[in-house]
Amino acid sequence: MRLVRRAQRDEGGFSIVIVALLMVAMLTVAALAVDGGQAYADHRQMQNAADAGALAGTRALESARFRGGLTTDVNTQAVNEALNNGAGSSTGQVTCTVIDKNANTIAACTNTTTWASSANVSKAVGVKVTAGKTRVTALGGVIGVGSLSTSGTAAATIQPLTGGDAPFMVCGNAAFSDTESPPLLVTDSSQPSGWQVNTGQNAPTTPTAIGNTYDLHGPQVGGCGSHSNSFKGLANGPFTLPSWVNDSPGVRAGPTRSLVASQSGCSGSTLDNCYLLVPICSNGQGSGSGVQLYCVAWGTFLVHQVSANKHTGVFVGGFDATGGSTGTGDPNAGTVNVVKLIQ
Repeated sequence: MRLVRRAQRDEGGFSIVIVALLMVAMLTVAALAVDGGQAYADHRQMQNAADAGALAGTRALESARFRGGLTTDVNTQAVNEALNNGAGSSTGQVTCTVIDKNANTIAACTNTTTWASSANVSKAVGVKVTAGKTRVTALGGVIGVGSLSTSGTAAATIQPLTGGDAPFMVCGNAAFSDTESPPLLVTDSSQPSGWQVNTGQNAPTTPTAIGNTYDLHGPQVGGCGSHSNSFKGLANGPFTLPSWVNDSPGVRAGPTRSLVASQSGCSGSTLDNCYLLVPICSNGQGSGSGVQLYCVAWGTFLVHQVSANKHTGVFVGGFDATGGSTGTGDPNAGTVNVVKLIQ
């Protein structure tokens, strides 16, 4: 009888050990499921926070370089946007660096003395952001993991717009007698097309085109060397620059042409007192209704409708676009730029 009772006690003790081990195993699995799932969700959130921070910081960089914005806004905008998207607020959980177009680090966003110096500012075309957060685990303490840290990294750069659509095109080469003054283009061998938009920086002896009014559409506008006496400045797109752009038989209406990142971007059939992206061209060919212009860069114009068959535009220099294909050239104050993620 004693042997039976002892065996029962031994079996009971063994069962308790097995149950305890099973409970530990079950809690471990639960910890991996609950905390692991949360860590995956946190990682996706941190990637989104890094993406948003990089885009915001790069837009602030574009403004600081080309449109009079504050250099301190680069770090402020990047960090605030990452925090607004869930990044942790503890020291070091959000970092921001200014990069060149190859994603090489120039300096921390806060180090404006370095990245905004005359030696580096022309190379500063993007922002890289790392966003992280730390979460106390729900069940991880069972396996000795009291907290989990996750992070995401993203980089964005300022890229010159190449692809888009427009109802007009304008000659900018001073070599042709029918080009309006000051010219919209100056030669620049560092650019893929050999031309640069005239902002007064690349040709200091040439007055800047910014702020001047140009004929974009009319009974007869500059044909850039083509043999047509009736070129009206109308373009037949869409197109990717640089390229030869065909003349159009009439002004095209519709909202899809506007890529300007502004509430005042032209988007309807009436193109008046609104901002429009227009190809600037260096050469022309053809005659009659078979005219083509070789267009090399986009420019932003504040368009005014003078009459039913005439539009003028005040050249406003560089501007942000909401999207479109981009090229490998370097952005400057005259280019139309798009801010895009690169990683």
